[in-house]
Amino acid sequence: MAGIRELSLDTSLATLWEELVYTWTRLHARTATRDLAAAFEELIERAEKTEIGQRGHWRSEALADAAVDLADEELDDVSDDVVAEVRHADRKVDGDQGEAREARYLGPLTLGALVRLGLESQLKRVRGWVSSLESEPEEGLRKLGKRVAKVIVGGDAALAQRGSAAGARATHRAREITSLVADINAVRRDTYGALVRLGTRSRRPKDWPERFFRRGASSKVGAPKRGPVDPPTG
Repeated sequence: MAGIRELSLDTSLATLWEELVYTWTRLHARTATRDLAAAFEELIERAEKTEIGQRGHWRSEALADAAVDLADEELDDVSDDVVAEVRHADRKVDGDQGEAREARYLGPLTLGALVRLGLESQLKRVRGWVSSLESEPEEGLRKLGKRVAKVIVGGDAALAQRGSAAGARATHRAREITSLVADINAVRRDTYGALVRLGTRSRRPKDWPERFFRRGASSKVGAPKRGPVDPPTG
């Protein structure tokens, strides 16, 4: 785009809104350019609605992350309880039989290593516990089997919720934000061209068209004023 910046997808919605408001204000202030402001007014409203939608997706992701953390804690707690109950029951067992039963649940891991796993990895490790616990002779272990099964269901649901939220945010970005940035750049480009023609006819200074678009470090591409379009995920 000759003369003015191309706004990138890395530009935050807040900064896009500021760019639009700035140009709309400059265009609307002059009778000769006021007709050009209408397109920016429409884009301002669209940017505001898009940001509301984005914050809704951020909220959904925050809720999903909290659900995953809660499920992870519940799985850690029940894992602790299972191992503690196995050890308690095996105090009455002589020889290596008790150690073998604990190893059947933990495998090559220690309890500490197991609970440090992420939710998805830990779920894979404990899925087989349910059937094993249901077949144990001790009532306490059989009850824990039901609890483990319930926690696994909750963990799977939390992971599905997080995946759904992340997918919805990505779709919103691809469909709404990407097209918004493209449309903003197209309107800015067309408006700049119209201003060049108007400036030539009215013998305005050479830099007159650029004056309608914000300049300065705060609006440089790659240095958004209020953070990236999407928050980092982890």
